[in-house]
Amino acid sequence: MIVSVGRFNGHYNVKKQDILIKVFIEMYKAKKLSGWNLVLAGGMLSTDRKYVEKLNEMSEGFSIEIIPNASFEKIQSLYGQARLYWHGAGFEETKPEYMEHFGISTVESMASGCIPIVFAGGGQTEIVEDGINGYTWKTEKELADKTLMAMSVGNMMSKKVTQRAKDFSKNIFNQAFDSLLTSL
Repeated sequence: MIVSVGRFNGHYNVKKQDILIKVFIEMYKAKKLSGWNLVLAGGMLSTDRKYVEKLNEMSEGFSIEIIPNASFEKIQSLYGQARLYWHGAGFEETKPEYMEHFGISTVESMASGCIPIVFAGGGQTEIVEDGINGYTWKTEKELADKTLMAMSVGNMMSKKVTQRAKDFSKNIFNQAFDSLLTSL
């Protein structure tokens, strides 16, 4: 399973779920994702219902599930089941406010062993070191190519991913913050 977690937002389309669906369908049609499915989960406001309907229409006939307003428990379960994590925020954007500023869902997925394949922009590049503990991409082709790479490395990278997620733990944050305050 490939999972992506992020708010469904039809107005700004910040998380780029439509692009993720497009790439998944292209890979599926090219017979590169036999036995794989894509799950998109996240919050949805009533104003975003039409966008989610559009995503459902795009997904029709393919192994894609869209879960609006998924509970935290459901999202944790998805992380536990998935092998790969996709994130598209920042793709084709030039304004920093449309980039992923940190990417907590990326770190959460990594803590469960998902190999992240995230857009190479914003805070994602602070989390994922391309080819070491996940992959970064800038084009749709790179997303597809790096997904195939991640599928082939599997468990070898999964351990590095889990270890990297620990760098963002509450304890590490508190230690760094305390150190900063002490230095002031």
